[in-house]
Amino acid sequence: MGIRDNYEADEKNKIYLGLAWEHEFDGSAYATYDGLRTETPKLKGNSYMLELGWVIKPQGNDHLSFDLSATGWLGRQKGITGRFGINWMF
Repeated sequence: MGIRDNYEADEKNKIYLGLAWEHEFDGSAYATYDGLRTETPKLKGNSYMLELGWVIKPQGNDHLSFDLSATGWLGRQKGITGRFGINWMF
């Protein structure tokens, strides 16, 4: 479950903030290759996510936008990811 809120600084700049909670129930999965079996991952538990992003629309172009964001995870999943996207809307 999660929520994301947007704040429009002006018509060309938008900032967004997201918070989420993820619960992984007990499950099992594995893979085999050449008669060997991988260990079953242990993902059961809770993870929490915080996201911060910025969407930029260049002056004079309503179809193009750039999206820059960072996401941090705590709990069962840990780490930080970054993303840069280019969007073209018809």
